Amino acid sequence: MKKALITGANKGIGFEIAKQLKAAGYEIFIGARNANRGQEAATVLGGKYVPVDLNDLHNLAEIQQAVGTLDVLVNNAGIPGDMHKSGLDFSDRELRETMEVNFFGTHQLIDGLRTNLAADGVIINVTIPVI
Repeated sequence: MKKALITGANKGIGFEIAKQLKAAGYEIFIGARNANRGQEAATVLGGKYVPVDLNDLHNLAEIQQAVGTLDVLVNNAGIPGDMHKSGLDFSDRELRETMEVNFFGTHQLIDGLRTNLAADGVIINVTIPVI
């Protein structure tokens, strides 16, 4: 059975992606920073919860071990910031916080899971435009 890890899968777009992958026959891993919501989504969807917090990936070795060989990694988790602002209206602090999680956290997760990807594995990055 093919396996997929979907970050931010406890709600919204990530939940729906996980649902669709499960329907397509994948074993799904629900990546979420909130354990209660992650476990609840995993129970509803018939997947397994994996704690993933892009702001603190101290448990990367446990994530690697939990998922094993992955066919799909969907990087959906992130923080949107204030969706009512134009990108040029964000302060330096707000941009740095957002980049730390959305870019550097995602990069660290991808880098850490590279060896877990199957030879024909796929990485999908979900993004939200800020400008």
